[in-house]
Amino acid sequence: FFVAPGPMIAAATSRALTAAKVFANVMPAGPAPEEGDYVLEAFVTDLYADARVMGKAEAEIAITFYLSKLSFPTTVVWTKSYRQRVPLTANTPDALAAAWNTGLATILADLVRDLATAELKRP
Repeated sequence: FFVAPGPMIAAATSRALTAAKVFANVMPAGPAPEEGDYVLEAFVTDLYADARVMGKAEAEIAITFYLSKLSFPTTVVWTKSYRQRVPLTANTPDALAAAWNTGLATILADLVRDLATAELKRP
């Protein structure tokens, strides 16, 4: 990686939430803001290629998201884990990156759908 996966995934998540208009405002990834209602944290638990079966390599990506109230005491109000396995079209770094991107796009589409329908108590 030229750029660590964490910042790339955080930026993609921020763009997806902004585009979906799940929240009125979305701050870019970085330190938790002092103002606002919620903070979304993500933990990437899996990011690898599974090539154990010859000719059937897959990219694996798994992320757990936690949405917390931005108030004291901090309270997690929503959490969900997502996992995608995407077949590689070739045994190359480019194919692995493309499969991870496909998996991430699916995870983010599921995330914005789930957050849009979540029953969140307003702080």
